[in-house]
Amino acid sequence: MRALLLGLGLMVVGCSESRSDTGGGGAGGDGGAPVTSSGGAGGSGETSSGGGGSSSSAMGKAEVVINEIDANNDWIELVNVGEESFDLAGLLLADSDAGDPKLDTAIEFPEGATLAGGARLFILAKQDNAVEPGVQDPQTVCEPGASPCFYAPFGISDADGDEIFLLDGDRIISSGVYEPAAAADGESWCRLPDGTGDFAVCAPTPSAPNAE
Repeated sequence: MRALLLGLGLMVVGCSESRSDTGGGGAGGDGGAPVTSSGGAGGSGETSSGGGGSSSSAMGKAEVVINEIDANNDWIELVNVGEESFDLAGLLLADSDAGDPKLDTAIEFPEGATLAGGARLFILAKQDNAVEPGVQDPQTVCEPGASPCFYAPFGISDADGDEIFLLDGDRIISSGVYEPAAAADGESWCRLPDGTGDFAVCAPTPSAPNAE
């Protein structure tokens, strides 16, 4: 275990282990905390649809993907499958409006938020009673995920399906399509193999590697 520092001086405890390679295999680590960044604006990524594009951030080459979507309980997990820290500052997380990112309810990650190599980040959605769209502060009440986490005001539609986008401006870094009623109650929708595969029904694994 190690102490991790996020953005505005919030001290939390988490753990992660780096992957030994950048391209293939599952994401390493079962920790989930962004760490202090000396970088500036968010990284620019190669456009991708449904998968994680390689991104070159101020912290170096890394890959961050939307790794798990739970539409029954409204949460999302990101994972950095690269070896190096990824600068999240200025990036947007949004759901879908007729197939396009719904920017008016998107959240923006704050200055100083980074995701270590192999680490995971939990986002608790449908929190419109707690946060408004725009730049977010990290949160410590993160059930069922690990802290620190972030809140998003938008929900995830199970009945109609949805798509979650991680954006650098108008460029898609990663996206994940949740098919209508894809996962029954008690199930989740995650990448198999962890961090790299296509989405499929799985047991929920918030802030931990996806298991087949």
